[in-house]
Amino acid sequence: MPTPTEIEVFANTGANGSVILSFTRTDIPYTQVARTKSVDELIESVEHYFLWVEQRYPVHCFYDRTKLRRVWQTTQPPKVVPTITYEQVDMWKNVGVDLTEALIGWKCWNMSDDNKLQTQGETVWTPDEPLESRCTVAHFSPRHSAPHPGCNCGVHGATERSTAEGYGKVLGEVYGWGRYCRHEAGWRAQFAYPKSFLLGSEQVELIEHLRAYHVPIFIMQPTLIYNPEEDGYEYGNTETYWSSGTGKDTDAGQEGGTSEEGDYEG
Repeated sequence: MPTPTEIEVFANTGANGSVILSFTRTDIPYTQVARTKSVDELIESVEHYFLWVEQRYPVHCFYDRTKLRRVWQTTQPPKVVPTITYEQVDMWKNVGVDLTEALIGWKCWNMSDDNKLQTQGETVWTPDEPLESRCTVAHFSPRHSAPHPGCNCGVHGATERSTAEGYGKVLGEVYGWGRYCRHEAGWRAQFAYPKSFLLGSEQVELIEHLRAYHVPIFIMQPTLIYNPEEDGYEYGNTETYWSSGTGKDTDAGQEGGTSEEGDYEG
């Protein structure tokens, strides 16, 4: 069995008198603890963080007590001291990794100048290439991996179709996989790719451009849900009703829920 790699924790001052603990490896999530009354209490939080990290990564963590004391001394107490529990410190407890079955959600896109999918965050989706999300807001150093529970980064997918609608002109479903965060309206994932598109009848001109993504394309059409002829009433050719815009939208392509790059934005 290989010997765990030695890795040192870095401590930096954060907002509201907190301390940010992180490593040089960006794949290991950082955490934040409230300003403690003594450096010994800070060390207790650090060692709790180590236990969490060492259970998930082949590393052996260590710290420099002198450096921790220096950071602890430079933090300024907040005006209101927040209550921090280990559950709050362990902000990654609701983050999962699923590489065997993709998440499915709803998303909206626009079309870029070169007729590719583009979200409101101006991220362009290249045909036949999974999109990998990256956080572009460097609140902390080193920059965290996406998605992060304390940020809005990651590819968003909405559980409900209505949640995604309005964030773009092209509605569809999206696959999400890799590291992900679940939240009330859906999820944020590390990787994503379109699953299908659901276009309105007035959007048929987009079909040629969307075919490049090699996923199913559905067109919403009026659906006859009641025919009066069934009750003995004659209203002429029922085809008139199909072309008049009456009826309900079809549910074709509707399966699941959510949106990335920090857009919800759909």
